[in-house]
Amino acid sequence: MLKPGDSIDAWIVEKPIGSGGMGSVYRCRNRHASRILAAIKTLDATLIRQVPEAAKRFVREAEILFAIDHPNVVKVRNVRLDVETPYLEMEFIEGESLESRLCKGPCSLPEAVDWMSQLLDAISYLHDKGIRHRDIKPANLLIDLQGTLKVVDFGLAAEADVSRITRQNSTFGTVGYAPPEWIRPDELDPEAWDVYAAGVVLWEMLTGRVAFPGSPHLDPRHQAVQIMTVKQSHPALDPGPSYLEDVRKLCRDLTEPDLGKRLTNAREASHRLRQLDRAPTPPPVMPADFPGSPRKSRPAPSSMAKSARPSLPEPSTPAKRSTSAKSAVLIGVGAMGGLGAFLLVIAFGIFGLWAVQPKAPQHRNVEVMIAGLARETPVSLRLGDQSANATDGFRYKFDAIPPGDVQLSWVIGASCPVEACPGAKCPTWCITGDTVFKVTAGTDLQQFNIELSPPASRKVSLDATAMAGGLPVTAKLGEQPGTPTGSKIAFDNILPSSYSAEVTAGKCGPEAVACANAGKCPTGCVSWKGDVIVPLGSEVFTYEVPALVAAVKSKEPHSVKAPPTEPSRPVEIKPKAPIEPETSPVGKGVRVVTRNDFARWLEDHPDWTRDSAIARGKASHDYLSDWEDGKPKKGSAPMVFVTWTAAQAYCKSRGGLPPLDAPPLTWTESADQPFQEWRSKDGAPAYRRKDGTNSPSVKTTDSNNFTGFRCAR
Repeated sequence: MLKPGDSIDAWIVEKPIGSGGMGSVYRCRNRHASRILAAIKTLDATLIRQVPEAAKRFVREAEILFAIDHPNVVKVRNVRLDVETPYLEMEFIEGESLESRLCKGPCSLPEAVDWMSQLLDAISYLHDKGIRHRDIKPANLLIDLQGTLKVVDFGLAAEADVSRITRQNSTFGTVGYAPPEWIRPDELDPEAWDVYAAGVVLWEMLTGRVAFPGSPHLDPRHQAVQIMTVKQSHPALDPGPSYLEDVRKLCRDLTEPDLGKRLTNAREASHRLRQLDRAPTPPPVMPADFPGSPRKSRPAPSSMAKSARPSLPEPSTPAKRSTSAKSAVLIGVGAMGGLGAFLLVIAFGIFGLWAVQPKAPQHRNVEVMIAGLARETPVSLRLGDQSANATDGFRYKFDAIPPGDVQLSWVIGASCPVEACPGAKCPTWCITGDTVFKVTAGTDLQQFNIELSPPASRKVSLDATAMAGGLPVTAKLGEQPGTPTGSKIAFDNILPSSYSAEVTAGKCGPEAVACANAGKCPTGCVSWKGDVIVPLGSEVFTYEVPALVAAVKSKEPHSVKAPPTEPSRPVEIKPKAPIEPETSPVGKGVRVVTRNDFARWLEDHPDWTRDSAIARGKASHDYLSDWEDGKPKKGSAPMVFVTWTAAQAYCKSRGGLPPLDAPPLTWTESADQPFQEWRSKDGAPAYRRKDGTNSPSVKTTDSNNFTGFRCAR
């Protein structure tokens, strides 16, 4: 096992995040670019020498993952077998495994439906490409900070011979999620296996419990036999009467022990899932004769509990999931398990009662997690009228928030007070925005995730023509030196903010710094210091250094005209090309697309209906989410909750999406003009906001309630 600081080729180990029979997985940073992270899966070099087939299987896993391009499947970026420690380089998923999430308790119905939809989308995609995962389980499903589910660990998908998966001393998979026919390899359908496992995962998300725990007293082989013996007589899984009948029926159909009666098609299961009523449903109330009480984290069973329950529990009383007990049914030599920092831990032992929850207090603690910003980006939040009580990185904690709709406001940028933004006192370089969250009554911490876009950097040119007088010019903006081009100095990658600038023409000693501000400079020297405000924007920002009389070579010091403003006061200089004033939506033909427009277009383009677009991986679950029962919500309001890709498809015959620099550049947000528009930058995705802020950082499958679009004509 490698330690933090050890090297794997070009990667530096930060911490181990998983291990298995073939090697280990580590969180690593690139030695040449420390902000680039990866999950590095290593292959034990001694295993290659002892088991030559291991290297082939490792390469096969890499080949499978290289061929996959789906938002709900982890992406492999590289494979190296010619180094001292062979490895796979995969994208690093910041978040937690579904296994870890379930250790905290059951999911709400909307949460379970959302993640199950993403899982079935991934399984459908894999099956369409002829890939069978064969190890779907909560430990192999990661949830990132934006709530996106990612399927990981394709070790079993690399195994070509299905019969080997069920043989002793071979790769087994996790038997708790394998179908009852697993013990008969000639009847084992890998696609049906994946869908059955997804059904078990759905049941566990709804109940927060382990469906088929193994006994900690048995070795893996005997655990497998014991679990399969139970499964032969176990009825289909049912989350209980607290859930709507269509939810219960879907669980039963996915986990029916008889293969001939079971729902085995992932796409059909996905379609049925999206028909469910997503209203929140409380956790199921277990029968009163169940011992114990609910806990978020259950300790390992005591010796009394173990002796009283030496064999598997009855199928009708599944075990509570635990973060401490280690009776995991992780079977086999080859399975890595738990990629992304999360080992499978499944509890066995004490049963719990899902008691009726006491009445929730009127206020609730809330945590907001920000994603999408670099670690050093300054950002402030306000929830309602309350600032954060505590922060930890990009986690902001708010105490005692009353239930109901509450506005979350944010401001990004240095010296950007959330109390003053937006407003007349808000600096011009600050990015502001807001959204509304619904805080529900409850006793535990409620968490929200938001993804923010960082301010776009821009090029800056300091024009010192007025002060240079033919003398060579140098300059600094903050701590960054510029590149002189005659009397102009260029700076790249400058973030909008206020900077202290220093410009020197000629040769000036330390004693002459800022001499022009005082109105007198020595011979052959002009030095100026002042504050330069770089506003938001994408084009080159040119700042004209205040006009000064250039020093000339003479025997006496030369007086210069002081700049027109006080040196201690920031000078906000407007760009040479004035920003276009606010405009109303432009005329007919390039107006914002309305709901009526888009609804009519969908009638001839069924591939872009909600279910179809999501199933094809062209949209996330926010796509058209404000429509009623999947039917168009018509009206003359702007069309929102639409992805960039869908907007581009709509505008294909209308000149495409307008470029970033097309008018209007700014506008007044109103009932017929959204806060933000989808645009195009050299054919690539981009957006422009009402204040002129724009960026090419666009995830083409995302949609929201504040972004609309217009076509070029």
